[in-house]
Parts: sequence; structure tokens; C-alpha cells
Amino acid sequence: MDKSWMKLPDRFSQEYIAGVDAFIAFALQHNGGNNMMLCPCQYCANTTSQCATLVRTHLIIYGMRPSYTKWLSHGEEATIDEDHVEEPLEDEDEDEDDGDGFDGFDDIQDLLDDIHRATTVVEQQENQNGGGENTSESSQGASRFDNLLRTAQRELYPGCKSHSVLSFLLKLVHLKDSNHWSNKSFDMLLKLLKEALPTGDSLPATYYKAKKTLRDLGLDYESIHACFNDCVLFWKELEDKDECPVCKESRWKERKGKTTRIPRKVLHYMPLIPRLQRLFTNKEIASDLRYHKEKRVVEENVLRHPADGEAWKHVDRIYPWLADDPRHLRLGLATDGFNPFGIMSSSCSVWPVVVVVYNLPPWRCMKEPFVFMPLLIPGKKGPGMDIDVYLRPVVEELKLLFSSGVLTYDAHLGETFNMHAVLLWTINDLPALGSLFGYVPMGYKACPVCLDGTYSQPLRSKIGFLGHRRYLPIRHRWRKSKAFNGKNEGALPSKELSGNEIFAMLQKLDHLQGFKYGKKGDKKRKTLHKSVRWKNFSKKSILFELPYWKELLLRHNRRHAH
Repeated sequence: MDKSWMKLPDRFSQEYIAGVDAFIAFALQHNGGNNMMLCPCQYCANTTSQCATLVRTHLIIYGMRPSYTKWLSHGEEATIDEDHVEEPLEDEDEDEDDGDGFDGFDDIQDLLDDIHRATTVVEQQENQNGGGENTSESSQGASRFDNLLRTAQRELYPGCKSHSVLSFLLKLVHLKDSNHWSNKSFDMLLKLLKEALPTGDSLPATYYKAKKTLRDLGLDYESIHACFNDCVLFWKELEDKDECPVCKESRWKERKGKTTRIPRKVLHYMPLIPRLQRLFTNKEIASDLRYHKEKRVVEENVLRHPADGEAWKHVDRIYPWLADDPRHLRLGLATDGFNPFGIMSSSCSVWPVVVVVYNLPPWRCMKEPFVFMPLLIPGKKGPGMDIDVYLRPVVEELKLLFSSGVLTYDAHLGETFNMHAVLLWTINDLPALGSLFGYVPMGYKACPVCLDGTYSQPLRSKIGFLGHRRYLPIRHRWRKSKAFNGKNEGALPSKELSGNEIFAMLQKLDHLQGFKYGKKGDKKRKTLHKSVRWKNFSKKSILFELPYWKELLLRHNRRHAH
């Protein structure tokens, strides 16, 4: 039997795939009608029995073991004069520099390798743990991967050896992202390329079709409709509703007096969990995610990494099981508004929510590939205190990541594990911090740390915060000086409340009872008498739904620079 296909470097070529199909047919012929066989790919190495379909996929993705030239485990008979079973085909590197394969083939193959290895191993583990209850989901995952594989095998045009449809689309979309091309300009480019390419090309005609082709790579997004007044998301139990249950506003736009099926406001939601899982499919990144415990240089009183800080150590003390596995993730969340049109005359304000992974080394954790944007909150006005409505999908994911975790494949160790994650803190400027915390950072009690202990006094038409000397040592000479405001300073620093104390206090505030989200006309904040305690609190933050949030040492970081 011809085995020359085993040496082909392009495992997506028709010759290689025909050879794989011939091998599968040969093995089934000598297997007594049994569909299960040992998988001879470089990953399984004849140690694991798989079905014929999965063996075919493995051979295309991982390749046949180079030394498996006599198929003794699949029915081939050994000749008498053979002293050993396996011998190398030829020098494995002789075709390494062959230019027949298309440019970037190795990267595409590695990409498919990572995706397939992670998804199949996790699905197999879930099926074993769940007793086969996830068969439909597994078949859907296999179908998506088969579509992706066919795209990687399909020539860009008849006779093209330099690119497949998948490799060419990935490069085009990368150029679009790097150079900030608009969707319209990308459509025009695709139209021009289709005119220039030979007849029979497989290039998608529009950006929409290109995105559909690449969707099987995973990491897609969801469009969740929102109430125009920020009352609710039309999500889960409200997904089929046509009007807001709070303000009764229609979900849909109206044109010429007729209701359309176009939503008035849309939240773009990029699920966080698949993006965190994808980090572990790359061996190098999976190794770096252990940096904070295995490679970090620890020196007393030196802060090189967030793991050196007290907030991280405090989490390790109260939840020691998180510290046992360095792969459990520590996250930070930040958000702020910006004008997408870049002109000051426009009042539009869009709020991206980004998540940072702190397990990585300091020189990587703030780089663009490792900063995720799970939410893009729409304008025209900022969400304000109603930001909790839009944070709901991310908070649900964070609760799942802490409580039960998600099964994840670790390419560095070649095993699955249950990945957990904890949100350490948020990073915001003062107005955004107030929206997340539920505290109005204005007026005489504007400080979100001192709360009602904020020391302030009127200065003509302004408010002055003059109690800074109370933070000096009790015997400091400046405390006795009258040069600052004509008085001695004998007050002690304000007591900083713990998360548990703030949570307990929020449960008791009368003016927060019956709070509802939304910006309807009758939703204006009530004016409270100055004698009312903690009146700057406008809500109980949705982040307190996280089971660990009130236990954290540092919940909010204020970003000062502008």
C-alpha cells in the first residue's frame, strides 16, 4: 500500500486526506466490523481507542507518527525478515523548507490543533462525568470543527497553493483590525478581490459572510437587547418580551407609525469564560499563567506583581483552596465612558468593560491580547447607577467561576482541571467608581472611603475638604500649628468600614428599599434631609452578589490620571 502521503507536510492537501481515508478503510477492513480502533496520531500514539471518525480527525490535525511505517496494530502482517516494528520514514526535516505549502500553514495548523485538542478533551471529560448527557453539545462542537477543517482544506481558488480560504480570511481580518478599516471599505476590498481572482474562487463576498465563516473558531459575541431607559435586559426569562416590565417602553423602534423588529438599544456581550479557557490552549501562555507562584521573585517589602500585595494575600488566606492551584485566575475589572466619534461636540458616551488577568507576568498582563472586553455598553448617555443592569451577564459568569468552576484543558501539562477565578478589584475614575459602588461622589460627604466620616466645609460657592492633618501621627508638630486654618487638629482619622460592615449597613437603609433601575421621568433621585445617614448611597452594588466581594480587602481602586 502506498504510504508516501505520511511524509507530506501539508496535512490539509487532497493527497494527504486521501491517504488518511485509505488508512481508515484498511483498518476497518481488518477490524472485524468494529468501528473502534487504536489511534496512531502523534498525540495518541496507539495508546487510546477512538472511533474511526475521530481517528481521521486526529490524523489530519496531529499527523501520523513518523515511525509507524508498519501498521501492525491495524491489520498489516509483519514480514519474516523484519527485525523491528517501527523505523523512520526518512529524514523528517528534509521537506521542512519546501515552499509548496502555503505561507502561514503552520500557524493555521497550530491554531486548529489548539482548538481541537482543548474542545475534544474537555467534551470527553464532561461526557464521562455526566454519563453522556452532553452528547448533543459534543456533536455540535464536532460539527463546528468539521466546518472549520473543510474551510482550512478548501483552496482559495482552483490550483492555489499559497493560501486556503481560512488562512486568507484570517490575514484579511487581521489587516482590517490593525488598520481600522470600516466594514464598508472591507466589503469593497472583498468585491475587488473577487473580480481579480480566477473563476471558481471561494472567497466570501461580504464581511458578514466572512464573519460567519470564522465564527466556528469560537469566541463570538451575543447581542442582548436592553430597555431604552436602562431598566432591564431582555435576557433569559425576559428574552421574548416586547416591552419593558418596569417602564412599559417598547423594545422596538418605530418608523412611520409602525413597529419594526429593530431593537432600540443593544448590549454587545462577549462571554468571558471561553476567552479565559482559550488562554490555556496555548502551551506558552498556559505556562505563564503559573508565573505568579512558580517564577515570581519574592522579596520582602518589594512590590513587583499584584501577588506581592496584601489584597492578593488576603484572598489566599480566606480561600486557601484558590492558592493551592496556581492556574486559578485573579481578575481585575475596569470601565469608563468615551466618545466613539472623537468630537467634543457630540454627547454620545459608550462604556466598554474590560477584564485583566493578573496571573501573567507584569510585562504581559497589560498587553492587548490579554485584556478582554466582555461588555460594550451602548450610548448615547452613560449608564450611571444603572450600570448594574448591563453587568448582569458578567456577574453571572463570575459567580459560576468562583462557586463550581469550569472544566478547562491545560496544554502546558496536557490535562484537564477545574478552573476557578476571583475578581480582586475594580479600577475606575471617581464618577465610574461611584456608579459601580453605588455611592454618589458629590456633596459634603463625597469620599467613597470615609463615607459619612468625610470632613468638609463650605468655601464660598465651593466645598473644601480640609481634614488632611488628622492622618498625621498624633504628636506631629503640624497638628498643633494654626497656620493652616487657624485651628489645632485633634481629630483622629475616620474609620474605614470593612466590606461586611458596608454590606450589613446597606441592608438596613430605608431609602434603598424598593430600588428599581431605569431613567424614566419619575425615577429622579429623591432629595433626602441632611440628617439622614449614608444618604449618598443610591443602591446596593450588583458586585455584592459575588459570594466573596464583601470579604475583599480592597474592592475599588481609583484611577487619578487623566
